[in-house]
Amino acid sequence: GGRLMLKATFVLNPPAKPKTIDYHVLDGMSPTGSTQLGIYELQGDTARFCIAPPGQPRPGQFATHLGERRTCSVWQRAKP
Repeated sequence: GGRLMLKATFVLNPPAKPKTIDYHVLDGMSPTGSTQLGIYELQGDTARFCIAPPGQPRPGQFATHLGERRTCSVWQRAKP
């Protein structure tokens, strides 16, 4: 719909268990200047993410529960 969902810089922490990702929001639907904490996993051509909304604690697992407002997604690399 032409709306910017998220523009952010991010920091990865691969040694963490689970691996962590911190988004520092520059623009979009979340408040500018906020931070969103998440976890991620890479396996072959698949990446999984679970991100908490701004101001909420980092998820500890790849799951959502009613009312938490987390975003979990699975990304698959397209074959050329």
